[in-house]
Amino acid sequence: MTKKDDVSSGITNLINGLSGLLGSLGDLAEKGEQLEQLKKLQTEDGREMTVHSNFRVRTLEDAGGGSPPTPLPEPIDRPERVPAAAVSEVREPTVDVFEEDTGVVVIAEMPGISAGGARFDINGDVLTIEGESGAKRYRGETLLPRAFEADAMSISANAGVFELRFAG
Repeated sequence: MTKKDDVSSGITNLINGLSGLLGSLGDLAEKGEQLEQLKKLQTEDGREMTVHSNFRVRTLEDAGGGSPPTPLPEPIDRPERVPAAAVSEVREPTVDVFEEDTGVVVIAEMPGISAGGARFDINGDVLTIEGESGAKRYRGETLLPRAFEADAMSISANAGVFELRFAG
């Protein structure tokens, strides 16, 4: 038997099973009874499993002589305008660190951030990078190869790409 035959056989069995289920449910709807089935099945790896199915069809007569169902509760009053969420996404900037003969060069990418919206702080060998412009926020820390003083840092910016040079 091929895989195609297995799939075909499986689909046929599924359709036959659904057809039988729908027929049984139709009978239940006419009688207003309950259908309970307990089947024991064996999986391909030899484990046994028990499947218990239970269906009951209720009519308006079951609910008390043809009376309509209980009405739904009143909807909850909601404000016309929901305030914007106070949480905003903070992204980490893409950072590359290069060690050169003249010092260390750090390239930080923060798309959409101008030179005025960026802040760089140095504390020993840890460089903290922050940027904000409207809804865009960036924050990250980068470990430098050695400690530097803030006055050893020079910054240039072009279209959200920042080049920081540390002399020494």
